[in-house]
Amino acid sequence: MKREDGKNNGLGLWDIFILIVSMYVLVAMALVAGFNRDPQVQLLFAKFDFFVCLIFLTDFVIRFYKAESKLKFMRWGWIDLIASIPAIDVLRWGRLFRIVRILRLFRAFRSARDVAKFLIQQRERSAVLATVLMLLFAAFVGAVLILEFESDADSNIKTAGQALWWAIVTMTTVGYGDFVPVTTAGRILASVMMLLGVCLIGVISGTFASWFMSSNNNPTQEEFQKLRNDLNLIKKKLGIDD
Repeated sequence: MKREDGKNNGLGLWDIFILIVSMYVLVAMALVAGFNRDPQVQLLFAKFDFFVCLIFLTDFVIRFYKAESKLKFMRWGWIDLIASIPAIDVLRWGRLFRIVRILRLFRAFRSARDVAKFLIQQRERSAVLATVLMLLFAAFVGAVLILEFESDADSNIKTAGQALWWAIVTMTTVGYGDFVPVTTAGRILASVMMLLGVCLIGVISGTFASWFMSSNNNPTQEEFQKLRNDLNLIKKKLGIDD
């Protein structure tokens, strides 16, 4: 991936992680517009927002430290710095907070472009990335929706932590049964998340199995060299010239 310092460093694990976090921002902003009434939903958004901002700030510090030209880096790097400001009350300074949201959205769209390029150029690796993205987004969306559906019902899913825990164990089909939806909408959501979790985890397992089998079946460079040496030895004994 080409960074702000002008170097093309390729797409490493950290870059992929940052892309996933940036894509989350797009989903979170869309959800905030429609599901931000319940206090526990707001708390869930706030916790994720603070965690995301710490990641963005860490990424900014790393790239600023590695940049050959700090001034050139800051031509675009200032956007990432401001986008890492958490949305806590003390920093909600009217217009400044709106600017931060716009800049964060700009960064997310820029990352979405990078994700699209990665999905096209590296299809094998992108299958895992796309699956992980869908798992994370589905878990977060499920946590938000279950709070909306179960907030007024006689349910034990009442807090942001409980909703997130329920979403994770449901997506992974663990299903401890400690938190159970009681509304029709909540049960439908649980069914969809379980089916989606089985499919997505199956994709990840199948992809890793395919990588493992291909790595075992493909001869290594050392094996090729050994075979070449054996052939040369046989030709020498038979007196066959090249």
